[in-house]
Amino acid sequence: MTSGSSEQASQGTVEAPVVAPAGGPKAAPLRAGVAKALEWLTRRDALGEAMRHAASSAGKLPFLHRARAASRAGDALLDPPDASRSNPSAAMTLFHDAAYWLAKTELPRAVTGSPVAPLPAVLADYEAGTFAELALETQLGAARGAQRWLASALDAAELEGFAVTRLRVERFIRLVFAAAVVAGILFGIGNWISNLGNLDFARGKPWRASSTYDTCDPEKHRCAGHRTDIFFHTQDDASPWLEIDLQRNQRFSRVDVRNRSDLYPERAVPLVIEVSTDGTNFWQVAQKKDSFDVWKAKFAPQVARYVRLRATRKTFLHLERVAVRP
Repeated sequence: MTSGSSEQASQGTVEAPVVAPAGGPKAAPLRAGVAKALEWLTRRDALGEAMRHAASSAGKLPFLHRARAASRAGDALLDPPDASRSNPSAAMTLFHDAAYWLAKTELPRAVTGSPVAPLPAVLADYEAGTFAELALETQLGAARGAQRWLASALDAAELEGFAVTRLRVERFIRLVFAAAVVAGILFGIGNWISNLGNLDFARGKPWRASSTYDTCDPEKHRCAGHRTDIFFHTQDDASPWLEIDLQRNQRFSRVDVRNRSDLYPERAVPLVIEVSTDGTNFWQVAQKKDSFDVWKAKFAPQVARYVRLRATRKTFLHLERVAVRP
């Protein structure tokens, strides 16, 4: 039985696996959205269509000029500039001629974005003899309707004649706009990165020192009887220190220290940077042995709340600036 079953199974057909379209079901809408955005930006398809139509209808522009001339002549008869009596019957004859010439241009088209209403019945079924027998008020109403339709249709047709130029201008404006948006985004990102590099977690945070020799006023550039920019001044302590409370754990990898610049820069060394999460247990992350003006101490990223700068000998400690950076 087992052998027979295996033989039967070996004679069966193997169905080809069903392969999902590349990119999955979400790829098609995404591609369609990208294509739509590119068309909005470049107007490539619309320009191609407009250029093809312009090439095929170049010889039909005289028809448009005739239609416009007939329409204007009809306007003059319907609304005489010299305040003479309106002649709607003669105006309708000219409006009918204008509609005829307009039809021969095969304009306007959908590319204008503003499809024109169908030819009104009063123009499609116009017969001079029959129209002339209508009451004057009826003639005036019909002529006004024909006049309005022609004005709209002729404007759309003339817009179509400038479609290539219009689309090129439109593309230029959109590309400039897109470039401005991209430039603004890049500027914003660059500014954000720059600000991130200048971010100082210690700014405005509370600090304390191992002792106080005198109260400093860096805004007035005065401390301990000297004109100086230091913001604290310790006593002559054994291993004096400055401790900054960042008020919560922060991730940082650099501490910038500006030493006293008016005198005694050697007092600050050797100087170590220590950090802590609880204000009790500190570990060292950097050390400076040589006298310095500005020390940009870089180290492996740390997560800590307290930053302490400590001189490792008996000395006065006084600094102008300490910044804790990401």
